[in-house]
Amino acid sequence: MGTIDTPKPTGIIDHMTNITEAFATKPHIVRANKLGDQQMVVVAISAATGVKHAMPLEITEAQVYDWVNGASIQDAMPQLSAEGREFLMTGITQVEWDSLFSETEED
Repeated sequence: MGTIDTPKPTGIIDHMTNITEAFATKPHIVRANKLGDQQMVVVAISAATGVKHAMPLEITEAQVYDWVNGASIQDAMPQLSAEGREFLMTGITQVEWDSLFSETEED
């Protein structure tokens, strides 16, 4: 079997050699490790608490490239949940979000 040439992404990431470098344009994202063609674990620092979290996400390198090159996250990664998109944009997890913005009943 021969290999298939995959077009190299264009734009600001032409020189990047790995997915962590692509995420370097998002300073809260510390690292990303591919688990397969369509999944990676992303490590990010929460903008709300400063705590480092890791989250497995079903995203591809091409989707990351689209996002860091200016596509909206909804267009680049339509399969992600709101929780996954928030994590990529801010590093904030659902648990943190709930504790920060939960409504408490007042008597």
